[in-house]
Amino acid sequence: GRYQASFVPVAGGLESRTGPWVFVDTLLETVQDVRGCLPDSFTCDSTSRPDVELTSTFSQNPPAWHVQHPADWIIVEDGVNGTFWCDAATGEVLDKGTGDTSEPVLTNVVPMGLWLEALGLPSLSIQSSGGIWSEVEYDDHSCSTLRDESGVMRLGISSR
Repeated sequence: GRYQASFVPVAGGLESRTGPWVFVDTLLETVQDVRGCLPDSFTCDSTSRPDVELTSTFSQNPPAWHVQHPADWIIVEDGVNGTFWCDAATGEVLDKGTGDTSEPVLTNVVPMGLWLEALGLPSLSIQSSGGIWSEVEYDDHSCSTLRDESGVMRLGISSR
């Protein structure tokens, strides 16, 4: 799979094939140690002290828990500056903005992907081939959305 493609076997464990140096060492059957360098680190390499060291102890997965889905999203403002969606309109808008992400290049963001992969954990991958990114902020609440060129909301993030 993808995990095997990202790492190559070396004496004592697995090492990242490309990108920043990451070394995976199995200490016990259920314990793994991952050491490595952060991107653009000039003082870190495989022979020096690592920037990051993560030790994981694996156990049985606990039962799944339900994440409450927010209520229906609504248009909180539609005008010259764009269309802003949120799961609730809570008072006066403090700040808002939009940005066009319609680049011909496919954008793929995998936050902490290599590290999570090294630990055998699933990672989140966000892939966008364009659209409009909008953010609206209230005193106690903010919302961000990604809409496609047709105006259909594809991703919504709400934080309180």
